[in-house]
Amino acid sequence: MKLISKVSIALLALALLAAACGDDDKDSASTTTAPATTAAPATTAAPATTAAPATTAAPATTAAPDAAACESTVSGDLDECEYGPEFAAEWTALIEAARAEGTLSAVSGPSVDNDAPWFAAFADYFGLEVDNFGGATGDVVARVAADRELGDFAFDIANQGGTGTRRFLEAEWIEQGMTQMVHPDFFSKEEWHPAVDFIPWVSPAQEFCFYYTIQAEPQIAALWYNTETVTAEELADFTSWQDLLEPRWKGRIVIGDVGGGEAGSDRSTLWAVLGQEWWETLFREQDMTIVAYGSARDHADILARGDADWGFFSSGDDSLQDAQDAGLPVSFLEETLAEGAPLELIQRACVMKDAPHPNAAKLFINWIFTHEGGRVYNESNLRPGRCSIRFDVSQGNRSDDIWAACRDLTVPLVDDLNPVIQNALVDSEVWLDGIYAELGIVPGG
Repeated sequence: MKLISKVSIALLALALLAAACGDDDKDSASTTTAPATTAAPATTAAPATTAAPATTAAPATTAAPDAAACESTVSGDLDECEYGPEFAAEWTALIEAARAEGTLSAVSGPSVDNDAPWFAAFADYFGLEVDNFGGATGDVVARVAADRELGDFAFDIANQGGTGTRRFLEAEWIEQGMTQMVHPDFFSKEEWHPAVDFIPWVSPAQEFCFYYTIQAEPQIAALWYNTETVTAEELADFTSWQDLLEPRWKGRIVIGDVGGGEAGSDRSTLWAVLGQEWWETLFREQDMTIVAYGSARDHADILARGDADWGFFSSGDDSLQDAQDAGLPVSFLEETLAEGAPLELIQRACVMKDAPHPNAAKLFINWIFTHEGGRVYNESNLRPGRCSIRFDVSQGNRSDDIWAACRDLTVPLVDDLNPVIQNALVDSEVWLDGIYAELGIVPGG
């Protein structure tokens, strides 16, 4: 598999760039510029709106360290002394405060097991314990809401997917992001992916959560198929997302519940690339099976049984991967389709309000942007298509294909806050609400 930038994604990149530049006399909702595919993203300047507020500038503590006054407190390649004794003292005090708290408590989404080794590695590195609770987004949100209503503030870090993060933000459970940031590596961004020369905010408010990884996949959205019901000839002929609209696949497609906001990033990019007409045909003519959010196992079972030939927008590819590993007839489509596939910012970190271990939370959200944090992420996290946002870290357990894709500077990086993607997110959600009501769609029903 080789991730390449095809015509549709190239056009999308140009649209993103044009939208980010816009009219100088108009306000822009974007905080980033998607790089053109013909130039290395390192030369792409971020709009002025992405600069950190003056009150949040990095502390002036980067002077050459005084060896007599500075001693590193953490082993490995995180050397706080390189930033000078003043920052070293601040960082050491934060580590000691986190160790006194003893625990980091995280709340994750359906793929909690994939992130468990990553959180455990952080805890081991600093000598802490870690609790990582997760599950289907609706269940998690209900649990957190009930706990907080009773005054039980159990979690420090929210590591939710797109839908979960949005619900947490709407409930006002998230702390202001910049109030947590102290490490110079976050402010300098010198060793991040060259296209990310801006603060990687998650929401348009630019106040709360940050992205800290980049996703490189062969498709705009993960596409799986049944290896027994899809013939070799049909697979060879399948070269575009448009091919899913062929009459032969009618009644043979399973998707997750995209109407409730699930897979919003992939959905938005597909909407921007393929347009409303593609979605109209998919929903009106293809007689799909739509499973409820969080029902990743149901999605995998439908595909493995041969009740569907193609599946995408699962709420968690881990169930599909488990099915493939168990020898069931499902497989991930690795050949990049004609529309191409961009890189995208993904995996969100937020500090919870009223966190029971605020110093551990502050330590974590800073550490993930450091060289050490990026290296440990690549070595321990089990999400196969993702790499640390940092460009200066080792490959770890990333596959060769994914590692090469993450570092391919000719592939555009899609930022969810670009107005093209923001408009696609809103337009697709409004349209989906309407089509669900019109066709009486009840996911899982």
